[in-house]
Amino acid sequence: MITGKVAQGKLSPIPIGLIGSPYETIELQENTVACRNNDQRLYACVYGNSSTGIPLADHLSVFSPLIEETTLDTVLMDVTGTENLFGSPEQVAEEILAYLSSKGLDASAAVGYNADSAILAARNFPGITILAQDQDQRLSRLPLNTLDPSLAGVKTDCAEVVLETLGLWGLHTLGDLADLPEKGVAETLGPDGLALRRLAKGIHRRPLNFVKPKTAFEESLDLEYPIELLDHLSQVVSSVLDRLCSRLVRYGLATTAIKLESKLEDKSGYDRHLRLPFAMSSPHWISRLLLLEVESDPPQSAILSVSISAEPAIPRRIQKGLFEPLSPEPEKLELTLSRLGRLIGGDNIGSPGVLNDHHPDTFCVKAFELVTRRRRFIPPIQREDSVSLQRSLQCLRIFRPALKARVESESGRLRFLKVSEGKVLRGGRIMFQSGPWKASGRWWSGTELWAREEWEVTLNGGEVYRIFQVADSTEWYVEGVYD
Repeated sequence: MITGKVAQGKLSPIPIGLIGSPYETIELQENTVACRNNDQRLYACVYGNSSTGIPLADHLSVFSPLIEETTLDTVLMDVTGTENLFGSPEQVAEEILAYLSSKGLDASAAVGYNADSAILAARNFPGITILAQDQDQRLSRLPLNTLDPSLAGVKTDCAEVVLETLGLWGLHTLGDLADLPEKGVAETLGPDGLALRRLAKGIHRRPLNFVKPKTAFEESLDLEYPIELLDHLSQVVSSVLDRLCSRLVRYGLATTAIKLESKLEDKSGYDRHLRLPFAMSSPHWISRLLLLEVESDPPQSAILSVSISAEPAIPRRIQKGLFEPLSPEPEKLELTLSRLGRLIGGDNIGSPGVLNDHHPDTFCVKAFELVTRRRRFIPPIQREDSVSLQRSLQCLRIFRPALKARVESESGRLRFLKVSEGKVLRGGRIMFQSGPWKASGRWWSGTELWAREEWEVTLNGGEVYRIFQVADSTEWYVEGVYD
């Protein structure tokens, strides 16, 4: 409350910032004029336990979009401006408790102009508590141990030291702490004592951590008659996806996963999940991919309702360069891969992945993923000779499957190599050899256990091969040739 004295029919000087909006004159007495801030906030705090398993904040989202979940059993709401919906602060609290009572929840509520004071009242007074705009005398009579130091940003161990000191001074209530002089508290108890004093006095201000409301991206449609043909279903799916993708675009989002849920005429359900390799927001491409997924496993009965939900994701942003070659659209590539997957099986198409295995020829097939990395320009290093004259670079050309061969040995030394596929490789007398290198793996599995000995040999014709022999066997194979 800010006042200015009336002297000889005129007001004494008031700061320029108090003239006009957002301040207004609300009371004119004989000697004073009071001004109130129009932006003063009204807070409602609810204290209770949710026995339904649903967080208390989720129940209260119908009263205000600005909700702070202070603790699991304490929820603070900014109810400023809800007078037109619910009425006075008393009526707001009554509406909140009546709504929670209909959900089977027992709670207490407090409404006031200070957020931390409302939390303190809701936790310590049953029923409905309406706090005065100034310091409420009911809070002054509460013991000091009812203070929540975390609201003032004071650590628990530091607050215990302050409260113990106050107890030695003979102070036991919040009013006792609030009546202490500010300068003396600062000199004896430090900043922690000042923060607790402001909390006890009801003048502590802090930024509230409002919970961002959860937005469910889901659209559904109940059909007037059952649908049996895919053409009719495609029209329904396109209509639902148009609305769903429009909502995603309004929020600046895309989706990486789509879920289709339908109710069938035979009272059963039909679900399909579509995982996208990158974030998409085009209903045209998503509907085509989703219909391909439905074609691969169509429902066994007519469809009565369609519900489609999307998993939100950050959209991809690609800036095309002037000197980069044009590449096919990722959406078209994904549609082509989906069609190929229907022909040869979804597990047989994708990109190769390396397995955590020592076997030299093991790999897996995983789904394609579009990964965008920022490329950094590295200028080339100019050298006179990229390869030293004393070194030679070789690469191993591996045959899949490995070619069968016959190896003759004498006194433990390899002498001759003959390849079964003579038209691909030719054999000959072994001039040089190195090895063997023994390799094995999957010893814990009796069916997938493997072990072999590898050699590198040079023939009389100059060819260099890598050959190996399977352990506990006389079979030889040519794995590759060095170029």
